[in-house]
Amino acid sequence: MRRASGLSIAVVAIWLTVGIVSAAAPALGAEGEAWILSTRSAPACGSLDSGHEQIRYWRLGADRCRKPSDANAFYAAAETPVPTTFFVHGNRTSANDAVREAWPLRRRLEHEADGRPYRLVIWSWPSDRIRGRSRRDIQVKAARSDGQAYYLAQMLRSLPPDVPVNLVGYSFGSRIIAGALHLTAGGRLAGRRLDGPAVERLPVRAVLVAAALDNDWLLPGHRNGLALSQIEQMLITVNRRDRVLHWYPAMRRGRGPWAMGYVGPRVRGFAEKIELLDVTRATGRQHDWCRYIAAECLRAAVGRYALEEAVAR
Repeated sequence: MRRASGLSIAVVAIWLTVGIVSAAAPALGAEGEAWILSTRSAPACGSLDSGHEQIRYWRLGADRCRKPSDANAFYAAAETPVPTTFFVHGNRTSANDAVREAWPLRRRLEHEADGRPYRLVIWSWPSDRIRGRSRRDIQVKAARSDGQAYYLAQMLRSLPPDVPVNLVGYSFGSRIIAGALHLTAGGRLAGRRLDGPAVERLPVRAVLVAAALDNDWLLPGHRNGLALSQIEQMLITVNRRDRVLHWYPAMRRGRGPWAMGYVGPRVRGFAEKIELLDVTRATGRQHDWCRYIAAECLRAAVGRYALEEAVAR
C-alpha cells in the first residue's frame, strides 16, 4: 500500500466534505414534508444514552424556512407510514450547508412522488471543520461518526415498524449509516450497543454515495458485519477516479484498506442485496456531493429506492 504524502492528506481533509447547492427550490408539494434533526448539541463521545434528549427538531418549509418543533411532533407524524428518506451529509458541513445539500434530493423526491406523500429527514451532525492539523480533523470526525451511528440507530429503532425507510449517505454519512444498520441488528460499535432485542421492521433501503468507510466492513464478523441483514437493497457508488477516496488510506498513514466508494465493497452471503453503480464518467475526480447527485443515473436510483419500489412493498 502506498503511503500518502502530507499534500495528499491535506487533499483528503479539504475534499472529504459536501458541496453546496445554491439553486432555488420549487414549491413543496402538498403531500411532502421535510424535517431537520440536528445532533449538533448532543454529546459527541462518552456516554450517549441520554443524548437523544438533546436532538433538536425543525419542520422545513418550501422556502427553507425552519419552524421549531420537537420529538413528540416528529414521532406523531411518523405514525403515518409514509416513505421516509434520511439524508446524512459528509464532513465539514455547516448546519445551513446541510439543508442546501439536501435540496437536490428533495427536488428529486418531489418529482418522483408526483403527489404521493413522502418524508425527507435531514440528519444534521457536528461536522464543522476542527482547527489544527488536517489528519486530526479527519480522525475526530471518523470517531464521531460512531456516536452518530448510535443516535441514528436509536431513531430507526423508535420509528413505527411499517414506515418504509431509505437511508442516503454521502462520504462520512455513509459511514454513519453502515454503523447504524449494524447497531439496529444487535451489533456492537465502539463499545456501544442498543438496549433491548432487535426490532422486526420493514427492511431498510440504503444508498451509499462516495462511501468513506473500509471496503471490508460489511463482511460477516467485521466492523459493520450485521448491516446487510437489515436491508432489502443497498446501492453503492463506485468511482475509481475520486481523488480524495484514492487517499483514504492516509487516515491510517497509508496502512488501511481502500475506501468502499473507491473500489466497491467486499461482501459474501448477502451479495444479492448489493447494487453497484459506477459513476466514474459522470463524476470524474471530484469528491463533491454536487457532482455526484448531478448524475442522472444516481438521481434516478435515489428516487427508485425512496419511493417507487417502497410504494409496492
